[in-house]
Amino acid sequence: MNDDAPDLQQMFAARYPQWRFTRTAVGWWAVRGSLVRESLVPDGRTVLHATSPASLMVLLDEAQRRVA
Repeated sequence: MNDDAPDLQQMFAARYPQWRFTRTAVGWWAVRGSLVRESLVPDGRTVLHATSPASLMVLLDEAQRRVA
């Protein structure tokens, strides 16, 4: 894990307050609603997975546009 993970999680939380964020060994995750690591299954709407913070931000922006 990178030392910048907490800073990135704070930045994501400020920009996307309706999502919860975590980082695992396989990448970055965003979950709309309750964050339960055991049920992380990407569906493109309520659970997003990306290998980098930049990729996750793109997915979050796309998800925000779909909701709007």
